[in-house]
Amino acid sequence: MKTPVGALLDHRLQAFSNLLDPKALHVPEPVPTVTLPAEKPRGLARPPGALKDPKKFDKACTRCADCIVACPYGVLFQMGPRTGPLLDPNLNACRVCPDTPCIEACETGALRKLRKTSRPKFGLARLKPQLCRNHESRQPEGKVSRSNLCKICARECPEDKVISFGKDKLPVFAKNCTGCGQCVHVCPTQAIIVDVPVMRF
Repeated sequence: MKTPVGALLDHRLQAFSNLLDPKALHVPEPVPTVTLPAEKPRGLARPPGALKDPKKFDKACTRCADCIVACPYGVLFQMGPRTGPLLDPNLNACRVCPDTPCIEACETGALRKLRKTSRPKFGLARLKPQLCRNHESRQPEGKVSRSNLCKICARECPEDKVISFGKDKLPVFAKNCTGCGQCVHVCPTQAIIVDVPVMRF
């Protein structure tokens, strides 16, 4: 299917098919092990425009799932009848659509229109330095030059002046990062993760 939602469904159906036929699975070559510090618990975020006060959101949201259906990228989901709409920027990035179909679909005011100058806030991107292409340990001579500097995350970031590069050539994320997760999904070495506050349901 050529639509984003259709492509997502095709991908999930293929994954299910692979489970039924293990012989069809491609076994990748072993990757060198990198020791990383223990990860913080990963949280889940609300859709763009969600009321900041959890109690007010829970009161306004009817769990109708209209926003979930309206999302053209299949980003939103619901874990149970009580949770309401959620998103995980580490699993599927929010594209923050200019026409915000998820907000337009909400008739109860649980999701409110964004001001032109405001951006949604899901979390804050964080780098796992040892996995970044620009880390000295990943370079043959231990040096990163302008010619081999990886800037994919900065190039694909939808926000201005969020990602810069320090003296060590590693990406630095500014506080105005929305945590949309787009950098997570374009990073070729999975060196970026979005820290999202953990919600209690």
